[in-house]
Amino acid sequence: MTIRAILVNTAPGDPRLIFTERPMPVPGKGEVVVKVSAVSLNRRDLSFLNRQHPGRPAVPIIPCSDMAGHVAAVGSDVAGLEIGSPVISLFLPDWKDGIPPETVMRPAFGGPADGVAAEYCLVPAASVITGVPAHLDAYQAASLPCAGLTAWAAVTAGVEPLGPGKLLVVEGTGGVATFAAQFALASGADVAVVSRSGEKLVAMRQLGARYLIDRGRTPDWGAEVRRLAGGADVIIDHGDDHDFRQAVQAARTGAVISLVGGAANNSLTLNSRTVFTRLLRVQGIAAGSTAIAREMFTFIERHRIVPVIGKLFDYEEAAEAFDALERGDIMGNICLSLAR
Repeated sequence: MTIRAILVNTAPGDPRLIFTERPMPVPGKGEVVVKVSAVSLNRRDLSFLNRQHPGRPAVPIIPCSDMAGHVAAVGSDVAGLEIGSPVISLFLPDWKDGIPPETVMRPAFGGPADGVAAEYCLVPAASVITGVPAHLDAYQAASLPCAGLTAWAAVTAGVEPLGPGKLLVVEGTGGVATFAAQFALASGADVAVVSRSGEKLVAMRQLGARYLIDRGRTPDWGAEVRRLAGGADVIIDHGDDHDFRQAVQAARTGAVISLVGGAANNSLTLNSRTVFTRLLRVQGIAAGSTAIAREMFTFIERHRIVPVIGKLFDYEEAAEAFDALERGDIMGNICLSLAR
């Protein structure tokens, strides 16, 4: 039996993706095979497609790190998983709890090792997790490993609990931003959204955001946050140096600025005086531990949060899905269906 799989083309030029078939994998000791139902796309995946990631491999690999599916086969010495168990992938499976050593901060899937954009995936049993809230469908569940967990960590790790009277600022309207807004709103906090798209700002208003800032009309949006709300308690920043400086400007005394995703690739200018006088904390967020994932599951279940899925694409439309992600014209998460 063969299975369908997508590969990143490492040769120069188009196409960026190759559609292929591979033998059905067989699990060994400590491994399981997962029948993949849905894959969620992240901007990290684009860096491999565009040959920009420093860890890009020399040979074609299966892209993507985030999936949801069911266990189809179980190898020896595997506990807690059985055929039929619903699972999602873990972005950093060796990070169990607390502050991790640097040696565990290596993503399991999507580069440099094979990812999850295939009908069936052979994975270490420790790299998937059960317990996803039952009210989520496969696409919503697939968006949790990176976008969901990054957003959850950004609004909870080292942060005073969000609640009434607190303000979260999100830049953009992608998967991390929409998740973070939902988490903050469910906690009773207010949300401010910074975006160039009037249509997406309206959609974020419908999601519950209180303050909408058009960054095209108001590039110095940090001052606008302070004018509208007196400043923010948590800012999720993934932009360039300009946006980071705006985030610092927007911050109230004691605020936390969580750097996610694209911010890791930028050189940022730090106004140390403002950071010092306002007692600010700037922290990097790289998804989260298994323990943090379980905390997120509990919160999502309690508040019946439904992730924002901006658009679903079929397997054959994978190239169009990545193009849409690159353009940034879809709000929320973008998912691929792997089901036939």
